Amino acid sequence: MPGSDLWALFDEAVECGASDVHLSCGRAPLFRIDGRLEDSGRDVVGREWLLASIRRMLSAAEWNDWELNKSISAAHEFGVPAAPRRFRLSCFWSRGQPAAAVRLIAARIPTPEQCGLPAVLKELCAKGRGLLLFTGPSGSGKSTALASLVDWLNGTCHIHIVTLEDPVEFVHDCKRALLHQRQIGRDCPSFAAGLRDALRQDPDVIEIGEMRDGETISAAITAAETGHLVLATLHAPDAPQAVERIIDVFPAAQQAQIRAQTALSLAGVCAMRLVPQRAGGRCLATEMLVGTAAVRSAIRESRTAQLKTILQTSQRDGMHTMEQSLLRLVEQKRIAPEAALAGAFDGEEMKRLLGGRLMLP
Repeated sequence: MPGSDLWALFDEAVECGASDVHLSCGRAPLFRIDGRLEDSGRDVVGREWLLASIRRMLSAAEWNDWELNKSISAAHEFGVPAAPRRFRLSCFWSRGQPAAAVRLIAARIPTPEQCGLPAVLKELCAKGRGLLLFTGPSGSGKSTALASLVDWLNGTCHIHIVTLEDPVEFVHDCKRALLHQRQIGRDCPSFAAGLRDALRQDPDVIEIGEMRDGETISAAITAAETGHLVLATLHAPDAPQAVERIIDVFPAAQQAQIRAQTALSLAGVCAMRLVPQRAGGRCLATEMLVGTAAVRSAIRESRTAQLKTILQTSQRDGMHTMEQSLLRLVEQKRIAPEAALAGAFDGEEMKRLLGGRLMLP
């Protein structure tokens, strides 16, 4: 089994630059470093040690819930009280054996600039209204981006911010803003219910950890329409498909109305992807769609196929495609052309933009 102190294992993972720790019976702990799983070099995990470790990471109520439902997600702190670290934990069973995936949360919330987020996002947040979406694969930095922008608003605006999270990852202290963080399952039963409650709590900004269903999406659009800033994540590969994902959630009879509401309320969509850097580690590449008149018209009139062209030609409005973002990183010599090609949404367009760079060593 690994070392006797579970927190020491997590500390070692942090020192190695790992984002996640995987614990499975019959295997040594694995660290995810720069997107790849790597062996920790520790002893094989045993069933009894892992069960004891999971019990240590969960509260009594969470342990009972896990035993009943066979899976659970939670977030807690470890380490010394003066300098605690947070982790997000997903416990489950596999072929009759316990397993856990642990996401290590940064001790400090990075600024939008440190995250590499497009500058236009702060401008959109400063307007204080509209639906601002973040998309991308798991582990692409969506939660960190939300936390970064909420922290920026918290430090600059006298407003009321309500977050709905499952679970709460980054913990915010109130600065200039009044900030309430609500955890799904503990502080409210669901995202949809929490969102309905939030509209009666005099919020200025609402953060939704994930828009999973039509009820939550509909409530988020309504909140944005009524003058609130709504920040949310959505599972979609790129910005145009995020718009289609919102509309496709609803029955055909409702889609025309949802298109009109989305066109009216959408502030922007930021699609995110982490790509390996030349010097090690990963950096953020983005696709940024801004809710301009042209974008609203394309959404309202079911011409979302045109959004790609709008993205390519509207850089003065703060927009860019994923391929344009990756090209910029190549030109800055932060990533290799091959990494740009691997991270592109449109491989042929990426090859065109790179020209002969793919032949370079």
